[in-house]
Amino acid sequence: VTLIQDNRQVADDARGNAVQQAVDAAREISLVLDTVPVLADRLSQEIGSGQLADEDVETRFLSLLEANPKVSAITACFSPEHLPDFVVARGDDRYCPFSYTDENGDLFIQRIEDSYDYTLPHGSIDSSGEPVNTYWYHSPIGEGPVWDEPYLGSATGVYWGGYGIPFYRTPADGEVADASGRTPAGTIDVSLTLEQFQTLVGELDFGDVGTGYGFIISKTGDFIYHPESRFVNQALNITDYDPQLSISVINGTSQTEEGSTLSVFNHVDQQSGRESWLVIAPVGPAGWWVGIALDKDSIIQRAALVEENRRREVEIAMAVAAFLF
Repeated sequence: VTLIQDNRQVADDARGNAVQQAVDAAREISLVLDTVPVLADRLSQEIGSGQLADEDVETRFLSLLEANPKVSAITACFSPEHLPDFVVARGDDRYCPFSYTDENGDLFIQRIEDSYDYTLPHGSIDSSGEPVNTYWYHSPIGEGPVWDEPYLGSATGVYWGGYGIPFYRTPADGEVADASGRTPAGTIDVSLTLEQFQTLVGELDFGDVGTGYGFIISKTGDFIYHPESRFVNQALNITDYDPQLSISVINGTSQTEEGSTLSVFNHVDQQSGRESWLVIAPVGPAGWWVGIALDKDSIIQRAALVEENRRREVEIAMAVAAFLF
């Protein structure tokens, strides 16, 4: 009975560890993401109200990046109808300053319009014959504030996840105003590269309760991070990972354990056939999910080791007793 209890305890410890790892990782990512809409909304108000002069936008962005090291990039793309006067004066018909921090922590400004026309419909083919991603620009103007699905930046070649919000101005001639008497004049986008989240989840420590790995999926189930890079590079979905899983299934099976929302599944790897416990916890602000897969074989092996150690302890105790008596 004791051995069965010990083995059960090993399994319970492993499951509890996986649950805690998923919840802690989701909470840590949420804390970072929580700051993004606040920053974007502040900039939208500053630019839309004129509190921040158009010619000071780039300087303001660089100072904010310096003060917010978790944020990777801030962008303001002006619609052609609402270009700053100094842009029009120099003869340009687009203005989209993209400020970012590189891997060394250095700050830079790049103009998106120098790489592609951000006003083109999403998926349009650029001059090099490649499709461009402009959803991040158009979506906030057409739909309001939105978390972007993670995407490969057309200008940077880096995977990003960000939050977009429109900023407003007095309508230009012929434009239709909204109920507030204003019209969208462009998009503010505050973004993070996915590397910091990949690092966070990739460095999860499972201690002595088994072996496993973590991953992140978006609100549509696409992989943001997985230790096997093909899941991100090939834009695979959680259903590609496990045919029984989808975002609707995850949402439908969510439960609360010790105050945290999560889903727990039995997962069988399609290539190796190995079984895992799969714990998935939500990342609130962006609708993402953190998953932890804990290999069942490693748990069984540890249970066997516990049993072997217990057997040796019994043998030693019996030998000592025989010697003494």
